[in-house]
Amino acid sequence: MFSQTKTGMGELMNTAIFSMVEAKFAMGDFNQMILHRTDKAQLKATAKKDNVAGFVFMSYPSAICCFAL
Repeated sequence: MFSQTKTGMGELMNTAIFSMVEAKFAMGDFNQMILHRTDKAQLKATAKKDNVAGFVFMSYPSAICCFAL
């Protein structure tokens, strides 16, 4: 099960990276444009560090939706 999950994540990351490359090729570097046009976050997440058996990893226990429906 672990190896299937790891393989699936590898394929997902390859797809995500390829999509990002396609977007940058089509639009150029659009990071600054997005940052200048954004007023406030639509989703806020809190993060905390957890230590499990000597391994420190980030966990995100809650996320708050910030926009009105």
